[in-house]
Amino acid sequence: PFYTAVELSDYILEIHGKKFSRSIISRHLGEMGYSYKNLKSSPIEKNKPKYKETRRVYADIVYPYLTSPGVTILYMDELACNVATFQRRRISFNPKDLYQENANDYVSLMVGATIDGIMIFQIKVGFYSQEDYINALHNCLNKIVDAKFGRRPPVTENSLILITDMNKIHLDPLDSDHKPIKNLLTRFNTRRFYLPPSSPHLNPLESMFTHLKTKLLKK
Repeated sequence: PFYTAVELSDYILEIHGKKFSRSIISRHLGEMGYSYKNLKSSPIEKNKPKYKETRRVYADIVYPYLTSPGVTILYMDELACNVATFQRRRISFNPKDLYQENANDYVSLMVGATIDGIMIFQIKVGFYSQEDYINALHNCLNKIVDAKFGRRPPVTENSLILITDMNKIHLDPLDSDHKPIKNLLTRFNTRRFYLPPSSPHLNPLESMFTHLKTKLLKK
């Protein structure tokens, strides 16, 4: 389960009658191996009716593919960790809001996975670009097609599904006719779905990232 530091502070006060600050709670949780992440919006905001409705629509569309035999679903996602502050503050940052000149302070991980296992696992210093993402996606699709479809793209669009979030490197430019990601997916006859906003529990790669961050905190 996910709890905010404020919720934990209120719970300790209610049960034990002691008040602890968020920084103390975060420090002790980090020492116990739990990961801590800054939230840009509170759990209440993340569960607004509009988000719940988006998740319901997503589930209605995607669930039939998850339960259909012969369908391969590829999840792709990235994680960025600040090397300079990760151990000291035990906080993971969202790189899209940071200036590029600070990129060397970060180590990024890119993962592509299906139910059959990891298709790609890459680590680099700095942040991933859209070109990096396209190359990784191409490699993943090649591996899947070679293994599942005998080196030929699937006959129907519903046999191979890509699921990602709406990170800007996953999106083709709106102001250009050049659509490299769309062209690549068309070449491999792959259908694409985007995860709903503020819904990490719908992305199985988030569990892997949480586990990795927990391991780093124990170092």
